Amino acid sequence: MGTGKLEVTERDMAMRAAIRPITLVFLLFSTILPDAKGMAASIEETFDKLNRLPLSERQSALEREARKEGRIVFYTTLNVADLQDIKKLFEQKYPFLRLEPFRLGHGRLANKIQTEALAGKLEADVVSMPGNYVSEFRATGVLARNRTPFRNQLREGFTDKEGWFNGMYSTAYTVQYNTKLVRREELPKDWNALLDPKWQGQMALDQEGYEWFAGLLEFMGEEKGARFARQLVDQGIAIRRGHTLLSQLVAAGEFKLVLDQYDHISFRAAQSGSPTNYFFLNPIVAEVPNAIWATKTSARPHAAALFSDFLLGKETQQFFSERGRRVAHKDVSYLPNPPATARWIVLSPETWGPKYNNLIKSYREIFLPKSRRNRSAFCFASS
Repeated sequence: MGTGKLEVTERDMAMRAAIRPITLVFLLFSTILPDAKGMAASIEETFDKLNRLPLSERQSALEREARKEGRIVFYTTLNVADLQDIKKLFEQKYPFLRLEPFRLGHGRLANKIQTEALAGKLEADVVSMPGNYVSEFRATGVLARNRTPFRNQLREGFTDKEGWFNGMYSTAYTVQYNTKLVRREELPKDWNALLDPKWQGQMALDQEGYEWFAGLLEFMGEEKGARFARQLVDQGIAIRRGHTLLSQLVAAGEFKLVLDQYDHISFRAAQSGSPTNYFFLNPIVAEVPNAIWATKTSARPHAAALFSDFLLGKETQQFFSERGRRVAHKDVSYLPNPPATARWIVLSPETWGPKYNNLIKSYREIFLPKSRRNRSAFCFASS
């Protein structure tokens, strides 16, 4: 891997091919790498010793030892623009460390981690990706547990009890609409209003709206949520690939509503002067948070811990917030500003991680044209 290399891919590239069971892929680690848990333990012991220090002593120890380590290899699913800015901010704050990022969509990144770990050549010191993978990574010992004291500053739902999960931000779903074609008072007031005949042929979804679909199933119940999804299909839902493209198309008037638009894309589009705006349906669905981990194989644990703290700290969390994201830090506001009375459905990695492959299958069977004849095959048993 070249220094500072950025590889730009579409989100979830691997998921567009035939579905590969995530759990079975990761089970290979436990048989081929029998010492993985022991390797992880030594790094976790380092973290535990550091985390017991008073904050000022801990910070001094991290910086002192990180200077000797000199660099951080960072595997991530962050978008390229944010990643470039994060690299700049981090190296300005810690000029003695060089951040070397490598970006992929989360399916391909998981496969890269798997391949390198099986070969005994996992290069990453730090990984950030959706929390759906936490159960697999935890079981195999690929990633290390870190009970950083910064966890006390994070909102409910962004951490677990044991230190395996430290979330950075969670992407919430908005409904993005064309302001020239729809007046504010005409907007749907609730989820069932999307079934009004006036929206026939006027709505769109992303081709990979899996987590949005999971939110429906969670707050409606699986049977009712699946029935509602089929009713949406009968409304003539347009399916497109990519949330940025969807934002461009709704601005151009190809349809009036995008039902599963990312909060940060809706927010930035409205801020830029696009003829679009957004609103939240109640309850608000939010994805499993993107999380940050150090790897068990890292030869630079102090630099890894320092960078993890940086991503969870208030300054960096403010950076993410200003780009329209709902961040983990309790003291950083959420600029897209949903109604204070709205209920949140934040997907749990423990619940949806094991179900993710079946979730993808069922979404495709319901929403994608080639699969609609197979709608009866609707199942959410764990892989």
